[in-house]
Amino acid sequence: YKLRKPTSGLRYLRGHFRRSGVRVQKEQTRLSLKRVDALGQALRTRLAIRRRRYKVPRPNYLWHADGHHKLIWWGIVIHGFIDGY
Repeated sequence: YKLRKPTSGLRYLRGHFRRSGVRVQKEQTRLSLKRVDALGQALRTRLAIRRRRYKVPRPNYLWHADGHHKLIWWGIVIHGFIDGY
């Protein structure tokens, strides 16, 4: 499978198994992927978004906004805001 889809990761592989009707534990899939493609897994992990560190002078100085669009088909979009202090 990795030869046909070399950039696929754990989620992609688990979805492939699920679609094929094969039941495999997540941990077994993760360990097998690590055995087969340790370098690719390390490169994908390195490209993951890292948590930013910052310092702000007071509360309400920095706010974070996020949107949840999973229910957009039904006309529901949820936005949330949180103080970044």
